[in-house]
Amino acid sequence: MHAHRLYPMAATIVLHVVLVALLLQFDAVRKPLLEAVPLMVHLVTPPKPEPPPPPPPEIVPPKPKPVARVPLPVRTPEPPPLLTTASEAPGPGFVAPP
Repeated sequence: MHAHRLYPMAATIVLHVVLVALLLQFDAVRKPLLEAVPLMVHLVTPPKPEPPPPPPPEIVPPKPKPVARVPLPVRTPEPPPLLTTASEAPGPGFVAPP
């Protein structure tokens, strides 16, 4: 930094320190500051969250009872029915009128 900027900053800091020291000489300023010093602040902490309830026990489904298998009778396919019809004898044919 350059000296032309350093001297004004140093002078400002020294003047503030002198002003604070002079103000602390007065009882009207010093007494409230001394009374405010023991002010203690306790931070409020949130309550601890409840632990989650334990999970319910697993329910095991019952195993199915074994069922006896009855073999189905083997059926042989029946032959298709033979359908027959009685047919009429053919007529004499075409007969010309007399």
